[in-house]
Amino acid sequence: TVTTLCPGFTRTEFQDVAGVKERVPGILWTGAEECARYGLDGLDRGRVLVLPGGVYRVQETAVALLPKTVVRRALGLRFRRS
Repeated sequence: TVTTLCPGFTRTEFQDVAGVKERVPGILWTGAEECARYGLDGLDRGRVLVLPGGVYRVQETAVALLPKTVVRRALGLRFRRS
C-alpha cells in the first residue's frame, strides 16, 4: 500500500529557523512524535491519506463540501495577505 502523510504544521527545528511559529495559530500545530504516530497508524490501517489531528480532518471535509470556486477565492485572499 501507499500512505501519504500530510503533516501540516509540525513542531520541528525547521519551523523555528523559518520563523513560521509566530504566524500560525497554536491549534494547527502538532508535535513530531504525535505526527509520526498518526502516520504509522494510518499505514497499519492501510489508509491512503493521513492528516494528523482533528482540525485538519474537519478542514478536509469542509473543503470537499464547498464549491471549488469558494475554496480558490478563500485561499487566494489568505495568501495575498501573507
